[in-house]
Amino acid sequence: MNRRKAGWLWAFVCVVAVATVAAWGLQGLKRGDVDPVGAAFAFAGLVVAGWSGWLSWQGLRHQESDAVAMAGRLAQAVLRAETDARAQLLGGDGTTIDVRFRFRPAAARDAAGAALEGRLSEVVSYYRQLRPGRLVITGAPGSGKTVLALELLLALLEERKPEDPVPVRLPLASWDTLPVAHPGTGPSMSAGTALDPGEAVQVIRAWVCRHLSRYRISPTTAEALMDAGLILPVLDGLDEMDAGDTPGYGSRARQALDVLNAFQRGRAKAGLVLTCRSGQYRALEALEVWAKDAVRVEISQISPDQARLFIQRRVGSTPRWQGVLETLGRAPSSPLARALSTPWRLTVAVTVHEQRDLTGAYLHSPQDLLGPALGTDRAIRDYLLELFLQDATARHRNQRGGTYTPAQVRAWLGVLAAYLNTNAVTGRTVAGRTLSGTDLVLHELWPLAGSRPRIVHAALLAVMPLGVTALYLWTDGPTLLTGLFIALALLIFGLTWSVAWPEPSWAAEVWLRTPQDRRTTGYRIQLWLVNRFAPGFWGLGRCGWGSGVRGACVISPCFCVPAAGPRLCPGVWAGSCVGPPMPVCSAVLASPTSSAIANSRTGSLTHQPPLRAVVLRLDTPSGCAARAKAGTLDTKGRQPQRAAVRPDSSGAARAWAGASLAR
Repeated sequence: MNRRKAGWLWAFVCVVAVATVAAWGLQGLKRGDVDPVGAAFAFAGLVVAGWSGWLSWQGLRHQESDAVAMAGRLAQAVLRAETDARAQLLGGDGTTIDVRFRFRPAAARDAAGAALEGRLSEVVSYYRQLRPGRLVITGAPGSGKTVLALELLLALLEERKPEDPVPVRLPLASWDTLPVAHPGTGPSMSAGTALDPGEAVQVIRAWVCRHLSRYRISPTTAEALMDAGLILPVLDGLDEMDAGDTPGYGSRARQALDVLNAFQRGRAKAGLVLTCRSGQYRALEALEVWAKDAVRVEISQISPDQARLFIQRRVGSTPRWQGVLETLGRAPSSPLARALSTPWRLTVAVTVHEQRDLTGAYLHSPQDLLGPALGTDRAIRDYLLELFLQDATARHRNQRGGTYTPAQVRAWLGVLAAYLNTNAVTGRTVAGRTLSGTDLVLHELWPLAGSRPRIVHAALLAVMPLGVTALYLWTDGPTLLTGLFIALALLIFGLTWSVAWPEPSWAAEVWLRTPQDRRTTGYRIQLWLVNRFAPGFWGLGRCGWGSGVRGACVISPCFCVPAAGPRLCPGVWAGSCVGPPMPVCSAVLASPTSSAIANSRTGSLTHQPPLRAVVLRLDTPSGCAARAKAGTLDTKGRQPQRAAVRPDSSGAARAWAGASLAR
């Protein structure tokens, strides 16, 4: 059932429920207590108000159908969000390394207009020459694929004309509308059969439209933007779709390429930008699968001269870095030069060695990079990672003024890495779903806590409505209604418990800035009123004013905790304010749902403190709590995404390091 039909069905159920309860309650009133004429006018007014509200809602929907105007609004939102993401990835003063890239021809069907080489500062002009505009960015781990894609995205936004498409970055690890290859599921997914272009458009359309809701774009507007060709997908992380380093023919990455190759607008291929590690892309090419009608470029390693120039631009002619600069110039094949040949490690090296304490003294010396203990590029990488953790924890404070220790961060990341590694090795299934071995999805981490917290959570949800309802009704004497209320509580609890993997319908805090936000807020207010005060109407008629008010204020909220609680999010505010010790209590006990906000990438820990929200959701044990209206690992509620972590057999810290270095 689609969202629209489900919404109409839910509205019909609410109306019938309120009418039934009101009619049942009014039966207890004595004749003459209610004026029939006044009641008739009131009912007619209610119908007119409902009809007027429906017409207003339809008007707002059509008001948002101006695709060009809405594309301009979306472009501004994407520009703000991606500017922040760029600052997080680069750190420091935001200085970029002007990396070079080279054109790598495919076996066939390359796009036209590709130059043999280019550089980051010229990437937008390189892209505009392609026909069609399909670019694949490949490179080694940490080579700067995401940064290059971001620079292209931001340049396109800054030079955008009203009729140009809006580039929107989407993490491929979050592509859950991708068709799954199963025998007998249809010709579109059979081996050797091309995917139908119409089906490919629908698959991508559904995924992109749901992602656009993160920017407060309504589904109707998102569909209009896609139909008008005003969205340019920037697809980040093809290599993150599968756990292994060598994707096979049955991999999600191969299936994604099949869909993207069939993605068209009219008779021409639709534009897109795709990033992937070189090794994984070459493995797909060995299977004779690649991005058709596209240009693939590969980012080159940073040369020692580029590294020296970047360091000098960042720190000036300080003597602290003289030994490092001389080594890079004198020994271009040294372990230090190899270790600093990727933008990520070079940026980290400069950032952590420029940090000072409160007295102005430097915390670390660049000369340590030349020590005998760091005689290999791997040792230098591990050393930089350790300093990176220390810098990340010391740089940011929570709202209570405290900081996390490197030991805490390492332990939490180790838990996440071990969880993913276990899922990848065992392929275990919970509630009919195979747990991911690559993705950290915030509202799907509840199996990490095990079964005991889930049982306790269920018991708390059951005891509250059952206990309070039984006590309240017992004071008035046991009746048939006592059993009915208890049965209703059990029914509500059972229905809520049975939904172990609900899909979040919203990923950000609710504001009143746009028509979509106002409608969402209105829906929640209606549900709140219906859930809490419908039993009160029954109480007014059947038991008098005292019992009616008491029923509305006591019994109704108790039923709403298991029934509507997962659609509320007071735990978010409490959890994000008080730090890691309290979210378990405030979010799990005070509300069965918690909308947590954290960083959009595990590799961006340097510039935002995400671990508080990770701890919040790690201890949210049940599928009931998974109804949170929260995105996945998003710092400011703007662009929730999935964070992909590549497990490594060498340990938890290595697993996290691999995810960070992939950027």
